[in-house]
Amino acid sequence: AIDNQSEILLPATVKTIMDSWTHRGGFPVVTLNVSTGFMKQEPFYLGKAENQTLQAH
Repeated sequence: AIDNQSEILLPATVKTIMDSWTHRGGFPVVTLNVSTGFMKQEPFYLGKAENQTLQAH
């Protein structure tokens, strides 16, 4: 198990792995206001992405 290993070998750097998630828009971010019960979902963007468009569903 990973917990028992002193070293973990990854197939790429952590930056490369995370960049594949944080630099591609569209992954959902769900925000819940626990006071009002209002929930919204929107695509995740790190910084200002070019050609950002929101699609209504």
